Amino acid sequence: QEIKETAMNRGTVVTVSDLFVNTPARLRFVRSKSNVTRKIFQVVSNAALIFPKISFSLDHNGKEIFRFLPRDTLDARIGKVLGADIYSHLLPIEANSAYSNIKGFIGRPQIAAKTRSRQFLFINNRAVKNPAIAARIKDSYQSLLAPRDHPVFVLFVTMPAQSVDVNIHPRKEEVKILNQKEVLDALVASVQDTLVKNDLTYQLGSDLYDTDFDRNSADILKRASDLWTVKEKDYSNIEVGQIHNTCLLYTSD
Repeated sequence: QEIKETAMNRGTVVTVSDLFVNTPARLRFVRSKSNVTRKIFQVVSNAALIFPKISFSLDHNGKEIFRFLPRDTLDARIGKVLGADIYSHLLPIEANSAYSNIKGFIGRPQIAAKTRSRQFLFINNRAVKNPAIAARIKDSYQSLLAPRDHPVFVLFVTMPAQSVDVNIHPRKEEVKILNQKEVLDALVASVQDTLVKNDLTYQLGSDLYDTDFDRNSADILKRASDLWTVKEKDYSNIEVGQIHNTCLLYTSD
C-alpha cells in the first residue's frame, strides 16, 4: 500500500487490535477482559485528570465509553471519573509546606471503599502510588472508617523534581519522596482539619434495611439512640430486626 499524507483532526489516536498475534503464549498470562478494560480505563482517566485542557475519548468494541471535552473543568472531570454521587461527597483540601504544595479532595467516610480503586495520587503530573501517603490519610480518619475500608481521595502534589525518586519501581508506579515526613505531616494536618470542620453526618433514609448497610453506619445509629432494656417495654407487638451487631425494635403502628 502507498503511504501518503492525509487530512485528519488534530490529536493522537491509539488503536489496539490483534495484540497477541505474534506472541500468542503471552495471552495465557492476561487476566479477564474486564480486568484489562478496567486498567485501560484507569490509564485514560489518569491522563484526563492530569491534563484537563486536552480532550480524551475511549472507545471499546465500537462503543464510546466516555469522552472528556477540553472545556471541562477539573472538578467536572473528577465527577465523570468517580461518578456524580461520589463527587457530591468530596471535601476540598489544601496542604502547603516548605517542601510541597498539595491540592485536591478527600471523601466523606460514608463513601469509603473496600479497595483502593478510588484513590488518585498525582505528583508533578505523574500518576503514582505511595503507600505511606495512603496509610497516613487513612489513619487521619481514625474511628470514622471501618478497619478494612479505604478513603476516597484525589490529590495533586507539586514539589521540586529532585525531591522525587521515580526509580524505585520497574514501571515507575511508586515513588520515594525526599523530606517525606514533613510532607506527610502537612497533609495529615489538612485532612484532620477538614474532617473536623465539615458535617460528616450519615444520611440514613429509606435504604436503612438494605443488605449493604455498612457496619460503621450501624454503630453510629446505635450510639445516637437512647438505650433502654426490653424489660421496660411492653413488647408484645414489637418486631425485632438486626443490622450487623445492632438490634432494632419497632412497631407497626
